[in-house]
Amino acid sequence: MADSMADSMVASFWGPVTSTTELCEENYARSSYIAEFYNTLSNAPCILLALIGLVNALRQRFEKRFSVLHISNMILSIGSIIFHATLQHVLQQSDETPMVWEILLYLYVLYSPDWHYRSTMPTFLVLYGAAFAVVHFFVRFQVVFKLHYIGLCLLCIPRMYKYYIQTKDLAAKRLAKLWVLTIFLATVCWLVDRIFCKKLSLWVINPQGHAWWHVLMGFNSYFANTFLMFCRAQQRGWEPRIIHLFGFLPYVKIQKSRKREPRSANVESMLQSMRLPTRNEWKSTQYLVSGTGIDGKGMILTWMFEIPQTATKLRGGLGEFEHVNLALDQPQTAPELRRGLGESGHTNSVLNPS
Repeated sequence: MADSMADSMVASFWGPVTSTTELCEENYARSSYIAEFYNTLSNAPCILLALIGLVNALRQRFEKRFSVLHISNMILSIGSIIFHATLQHVLQQSDETPMVWEILLYLYVLYSPDWHYRSTMPTFLVLYGAAFAVVHFFVRFQVVFKLHYIGLCLLCIPRMYKYYIQTKDLAAKRLAKLWVLTIFLATVCWLVDRIFCKKLSLWVINPQGHAWWHVLMGFNSYFANTFLMFCRAQQRGWEPRIIHLFGFLPYVKIQKSRKREPRSANVESMLQSMRLPTRNEWKSTQYLVSGTGIDGKGMILTWMFEIPQTATKLRGGLGEFEHVNLALDQPQTAPELRRGLGESGHTNSVLNPS
């Protein structure tokens, strides 16, 4: 095999192999333009599946995060094609760096619905991804890269499990099980290709374990994306169903309510629209209001303010929220305020006498 590798270094279009990772497939065995033929072509199904998911997300107007997620799957596959076709170290980054970026995006999609600080998480993830790209460009760390990637993947599991146990739909649960099955089979293929390469190279037909890793991980990403889209549609009350394209490939079909979606409410602008008196103007009747609300984009807002004798304005402001949790520190106008809160979607109110 060493002789064939030496010959390929001379005959190859891309020049000598400079990547830190070489897999079990023989280099330039099928073409002088493609270093690892099967490892390159095996990314095609991944791109096709991601494209199908992207079309579904756009056609049914899912949140932009899911379109970006499918696009990131395609970018990763294209980067993998570039790397396996050339086996150049510079282009190795086009495969490995998008792997980390993709997992960071999954972490955002998984954890953002319950994240109270809207700008903190995306800002941190973007800075983390940028810092990793810079460091990984200048420093070669094979083992550390793999451990780092595995660690990020493990962070996804608790939230995926939470969504699994919360979901009652059997078809959606099957998607989660397919996600687990494909990542297990893909890992087995990857390990066999790495550990038993010398023996596999002696076989008449090389099973191409790494190529199967690509195919299985393409399905794995598709199943994960579809499951997350289903769970998010449930959170938004879009009545999701799992149906199958060509009787085989599952995707999410949603039925958005005809009821007008709540307008995106910004607490700061809401407060600015009210005339808040100065402290020396405050009367004895006061409301100390604190809680969280979800705006029209599904973002969680946390707020606290004091308003005297403004039940009507307060009612109008809260009416823009789907879910409101309040603590009210004034019993004088409890009936009126309670009626106002009743117009809001799902409300939990606590009235505390002063």
